[in-house]
Amino acid sequence: MQFFMPSTASLQTVQTLYIAYYGRPADPKGLQFWADQLDQADGDLTAILEDFGNSSEFIDAFGELDPDSVKPAPTLPPSPPASIF
Repeated sequence: MQFFMPSTASLQTVQTLYIAYYGRPADPKGLQFWADQLDQADGDLTAILEDFGNSSEFIDAFGELDPDSVKPAPTLPPSPPASIF
């Protein structure tokens, strides 16, 4: 059996996902597994995001995701003209 190291980009992305979804850094085995999955999907996050959001750890902490309750981010007002300063 050959061992392949996941890409640095996938490792960093998965670490970010763990912190965003679970509020903690990834454990080594989870980091390896999900980074491998992301590499196999050519970096397509849709391949793993649903699993993160539907995991028992996420649901225990935050409840199930309800797509109808997600609100868009507020729009920022335009920047003032530079001549004001």
